[in-house]
Amino acid sequence: MNRDNVLFTVIGLLTGFIAGYVMHEVMAERQPPRRIPGAATQAGQQAPAAPQAGAGGGGPAAGAEAVQRLQQRIAENPDDADAIFQLAGMNATIGQWSRAAELYERVVELRPDDMDAQLRLGDAYRQAGDTASALGRFRKARESFPDEWEPRYWEVVMLTVYLEDYESASQEMAELQRMQPDNADVARLATEVERRMQGG
Repeated sequence: MNRDNVLFTVIGLLTGFIAGYVMHEVMAERQPPRRIPGAATQAGQQAPAAPQAGAGGGGPAAGAEAVQRLQQRIAENPDDADAIFQLAGMNATIGQWSRAAELYERVVELRPDDMDAQLRLGDAYRQAGDTASALGRFRKARESFPDEWEPRYWEVVMLTVYLEDYESASQEMAELQRMQPDNADVARLATEVERRMQGG
């Protein structure tokens, strides 16, 4: 985990940007929408933000201390999925997307049934510019969780915005609309897919 020592320097330079070791607002903006596992979400409601890796006050110093604590936990137990997940979230918060992806990959290995981790891994790939891996991860999540709409949503985003495969996007969009007929986010995405298909 030595590569994560870069966090000490980066956190020190981001005074006022990082509050504690994860900023809720930044994470919410960068992560796919996610329902908390087991929570009922009515069609048409926006999915709550993904559960956060952690939050707290104290500024950069607290962030550096948090990194040290996580590194120690992982050194003592390399299979501590919660600690690895938190460290991945910290790397994502400061834009270290390739490192975040590596860590989320490990979380997915340890917790293959964790859809949240799979979506975050796909998003880390996307943010790192690896569109093929991002699409593959979202597709795998969709196949693993066929009754969940979020993986399909992000698959359509990748197909539409990043790969411009409008035909495939339209096919997945039809199923997504069937699953979430009253979801405003889905409706907006459908409009964007249609606009791009028509060359708008």
